[in-house]
Amino acid sequence: MALSLINLGVFRKTLRDYRISMLIWGIGLGGLLGYYGWVYVDLFKGPNREQLLGEYRDLFEKFSFITGKAYDIENYGGFVTSEFVPYLPVVIGILALLAGSALIRGEEERGSLDIVLGAPVSRLSLILQKWAGIAVILLVISTFCFAGILTGGYANNQEVSIEGAFLTCFNAFLTSLVFGTMALLLAQFTSRKSAAAWTGGIMAASYLMNTLGYAIKELEWLRPISVFNYYNLSKPLVKSVGTDWGAIFVLEVLIIALLAWSIDLYSGRNHNGVTHLFFFKPKTLALKNQVAAEPETIWFRGMFLFGLRRALPGALTWGLGIALYEVFILPFLSTIRDSMSGLLESDFYKALGFSNLVTNENLLSMMLFLFTTALCATYSVILVASWSEEETEGRLELFLSAPYSRWTWLLSRFLVALISSAIVVNISALAFSLVCWLGNIQVNTANAAGAFFGEWVLCVIIIGAGFGLAGLTRGKAVAVLSGLVVVSYLLELLHEALKLPTWLLNLSIFHWYGQPMVSGLDWLPQLFILGLGLLFMLSGGVGFRQRDIVK
Repeated sequence: MALSLINLGVFRKTLRDYRISMLIWGIGLGGLLGYYGWVYVDLFKGPNREQLLGEYRDLFEKFSFITGKAYDIENYGGFVTSEFVPYLPVVIGILALLAGSALIRGEEERGSLDIVLGAPVSRLSLILQKWAGIAVILLVISTFCFAGILTGGYANNQEVSIEGAFLTCFNAFLTSLVFGTMALLLAQFTSRKSAAAWTGGIMAASYLMNTLGYAIKELEWLRPISVFNYYNLSKPLVKSVGTDWGAIFVLEVLIIALLAWSIDLYSGRNHNGVTHLFFFKPKTLALKNQVAAEPETIWFRGMFLFGLRRALPGALTWGLGIALYEVFILPFLSTIRDSMSGLLESDFYKALGFSNLVTNENLLSMMLFLFTTALCATYSVILVASWSEEETEGRLELFLSAPYSRWTWLLSRFLVALISSAIVVNISALAFSLVCWLGNIQVNTANAAGAFFGEWVLCVIIIGAGFGLAGLTRGKAVAVLSGLVVVSYLLELLHEALKLPTWLLNLSIFHWYGQPMVSGLDWLPQLFILGLGLLFMLSGGVGFRQRDIVK
C-alpha cells in the first residue's frame, strides 16, 4: 500500500509543479480559439462575402511558406484551421519541451532526485509517471482548446463538428508531446538547458521545413522528415481534408520510440551522469554544471569573465543557427517573390497595408524577421533561465560567498546577457549581409541594420523583465516571462485577424518593433524600451538585494 502511495505521489507531484502553467496556457489558448468565432462572423458578414473569401484564400495560398495551405475557409472550421491551428502545437510545444527537458535532468541538477530515489520507487516507474504527468498536463491544455473551438462556433451560430474539434486538438496534443518526449531524450545526453535549446531548434527547423516544402518546389523533399508534415496531413475540421489516420499513427509511434529510448538510456546511466553516443567511450560522467570549478585561467578571473565564458558557446550556437536559416532561405527569395506577384491586384490585401509586399524588404520582413525575432526572444528567455537557475539549483550560495556584493553579481550577469544577445544578433547580421552580397540581393542597408538593432532591443527588454521577475518572484520568473513573451508575439502576429483594439496591441513589444525592413526603425520607442528594460532590471535588483536566497 505504501509503495502504491509513493508511486502515485510522483505523478501527483508532477501535476502540482505545472498546475499554474497548465491553467494559464489552457485558459489563454482556449479563449483565443473561442474568439475566432466572433472574428469569422465580423470578417465575412458583409454583402461582398464571396469576394472577400476569394481574396483571403489567395492570401493564404501566397503565404503558404508561413502558414501552409488553407482549405474551406468559407466555413468556420476551415477558417480556424487556417488561421491558428498550424501554430497550436508550436505554442503548446514550448511548454512541452521546457517540461520534458526538466522531468529527470532538472531534479538531478537541483539535487532533489536523490530524495525521490531513496524511496522504493524504480527508475522505470519514476520516468513513466513523470512522463504521464506531462502528458496529462498537455491533454488538459488541449481540452481547453477543444472547448474554445466549440464555444466560438456555437456562440456565433456556426456549424462546428464536435468530432472534428476533438481530433484537431488531439492532433496538436500528439505533436507537442513528440517534442516534450524528444526533450526528455536529449536530456539524457546533456544538461536540462541544452536539451531544451536543442529541442526548440529542432521544432523551429521542423516547422520551417514543412512550410517551405509547400511553397518551394525544390524543397519538397524536406517535408517527409518534418514532424509538422504529419501534423498538417490531418485537418479534422476541414471537410475536404479530414483526418489522416496514418499520420496520427506515425506521431504515436514516434512518441513511443522516443519514450522507449529515453527509458533505456536513463535505466543504464549513472545518477547525475550523461550518455555518450557512437564513437565516444560508453561511460557516464558528472555534468560539468553540477560543480563550479575553481578558477584556473584568465577567463575565470572575475565573475564577469567567468559568466561570459560560460555563455559564449550558447551564443555562438544560436547565432550560427539563425545564420544557417538565413543562408538557407535567402537564395530562394526571387522564387517566392515571383509566386506572389499577383497579390497586388487584391483590394482586400492592399487594405491590410501590404501593397508593396513584393519588394525585397517586405518579403524579408515577413519570411525572415518574423521568425528571427521569435528566435532571439526565445534565446533571451533562456539567458534569464540560466541566471535564475543559479539560485534554484543551489549554486548561487557558492558564488555569493566570494567578496562581491549582490548588486555587483547581478549587474555582471545582466551585462553578460546583453553581450551574449548582441553576439547572436551580430552573427546573424553578418551572415545576412554576406549572403545578400554574394547573391546580389538588393536591400535597403540602413533598414536592415535597424532591423537587427531592433532585435537586440527586444532582447534587452525581455532580459530586463526576466531579471526583474527573477529578483522578485523566487523561481517563477521563467514560467511567467515565457508566457508573457508568447502572448506578446501572438498579439502582433494575429492582430489583423483578431481585429484587436489599439490599446491591447500597444502592450506587445513586438508591435513596437514594427517592420523596420520596410519603413525603417522607429528610434523613439526603441530608446523607451531600452530604458524600460534597465528599469525592470533595477527593480529586480532591489528585491534580490533584500531577500533570502532560496532553493
